[in-house]
Amino acid sequence: MEMFNNRKRNPLSAIDASYEDHVEAIDTIRKKIEANTISEGTNTLSRLDGFEKQLEEREALLKQKENNIKNTIEAQVGEECKRLKDE
Repeated sequence: MEMFNNRKRNPLSAIDASYEDHVEAIDTIRKKIEANTISEGTNTLSRLDGFEKQLEEREALLKQKENNIKNTIEAQVGEECKRLKDE
């Protein structure tokens, strides 16, 4: 609003007004780009955090499966050793 009051008191030439409009438009575009970059960046970081959590969960699940397989094999080997001793 202040800009309009200033224009009333000190009218700008057509070239000055056009220049000022272009500067305002560029500033508006810059602000929109910055806002989108920030929100997309934040969104990307959130998705990366979610992906990292999924990987950690899968890693824990695979580790548990690995331990289960190891325990099963050790139990089977132990039973086989006991059976062989008994023979």
